[in-house]
Amino acid sequence: MRSFCSFPPWLPAIISLVASVLSCVRMLHTRIKAAIVFGLLAQPFAATAQEGAATTNARTIIPARQTFVLGGSQSSGFQLTARNTGRSTVELLERTVTGDTLHVGFLKPQQEVQRSFALGASALVRNPAAHRVVMRFQIVGDFRSLPMYYLNAKGQHMW
Repeated sequence: MRSFCSFPPWLPAIISLVASVLSCVRMLHTRIKAAIVFGLLAQPFAATAQEGAATTNARTIIPARQTFVLGGSQSSGFQLTARNTGRSTVELLERTVTGDTLHVGFLKPQQEVQRSFALGASALVRNPAAHRVVMRFQIVGDFRSLPMYYLNAKGQHMW
């Protein structure tokens, strides 16, 4: 008896691999998935005229009483434009390569600030409010190598 449908010998292996990946993704926490999606699918991605850098725009939610950290071990500096689209004031800080934390200022709702960060420095956006805050970031530089994570009120890594 002749089969009308034949599959390439590698197809079952590919199907098994895809099923394994999907199973792992389902187990990840929603916020981790969001960070992965941001890292892999950040859009728009466009080359800029300055030093061959890249630009990306991102919307980030900072949970109540947490701090969003951007950067820290990147291989080059970056420029950040941060806009507070939330309904409460956030604090912007910079952690230098030497570990010093510098107060940059406060961002009230709808305010925007632009700042350059050196190689190894990080931007910290602290949300002291009892509710989440939404921020819009524009990053110019190699954003793919920028670490991004959250700190809780005790300064411990969240994810």
